[in-house]
Amino acid sequence: MTSTQPRDIRSYEIINYLDLVGKKIELLEDVRSVDSPATLISSMNNNTIPQSDREIKKLSAGLTGYVISDDYNSALLRISLEGDVDAHELERELREIIETTPKPSKVELFMSGQVIQDVVMEGLFQSDMGKTGNLALLGIFIVILFIFRSLKYGLTPLTTIIFANIWSMGFLGLIDMPITSVMTGVSSMIMGIGIDFGIQVVYRFRYEMKDKNPEEAMAYTLSNVIVPMSTTTIAALIGFRAMSLGELTMMSDIGTMMTYGVLFSMVAALTFVPATLLIGEKYRIRDYAKKFIKNKKKTKRGSKK
Repeated sequence: MTSTQPRDIRSYEIINYLDLVGKKIELLEDVRSVDSPATLISSMNNNTIPQSDREIKKLSAGLTGYVISDDYNSALLRISLEGDVDAHELERELREIIETTPKPSKVELFMSGQVIQDVVMEGLFQSDMGKTGNLALLGIFIVILFIFRSLKYGLTPLTTIIFANIWSMGFLGLIDMPITSVMTGVSSMIMGIGIDFGIQVVYRFRYEMKDKNPEEAMAYTLSNVIVPMSTTTIAALIGFRAMSLGELTMMSDIGTMMTYGVLFSMVAALTFVPATLLIGEKYRIRDYAKKFIKNKKKTKRGSKK
């Protein structure tokens, strides 16, 4: 807690405010205990806070540099939490206590600590990663549209990364692995790697279609891409799983997310993409449009007769 103007924190008004806030926080479900200058001074004075500023300063002499700053302008209120807490719920409850508890003038109470930082960083990451993901998807689409020069063949590889991200997030939820703010940014990395699987299948299929029917072309396509794609996937999985060998939790989570993302990218490229290509060749929108226009003209001629 800091004051916006030079002021001695060791006053009855401020210490009493800290005591009131601390007692409210102790009532929260995830809080084990609260330590502050108020609790320490109270414990040294038969569990009561002296109403004299002089007595408070006397009792807090040994607290300077510990929970009270050397310039007496700020104090620390430390919260001990249970093992597993809902960070978002805790942050909301603490903010509500701060906003609803009457405070002395020119005094501000700020939240800090790992739990609060995670909540704040998650909000920042979600906003930034949402923009990054959309830009990555748009950039990839423009590139593959330029390569294939076809809207149909340009959209088909995108299904690889779309399904890979959906399946990855769903599988993490299935195994009860928390999706942190950092891991949400991995989606862009999965897009960059996973799109290659879809491009390989589509590009090979178009090559085989030059002298084969769609079924034969797909059979030759899969027989030629399964081995290189499997080799690439295994090499990538080994590399990403190696990231979990370190002690840094964030890197381990990223490695796990990338592992599932690459694996599901290959699965989508070998299942959903071939099915989409065959359906697209069998039920061409252009052919249906021509038939529709032709039937429309016949109907008009028949009505005139």
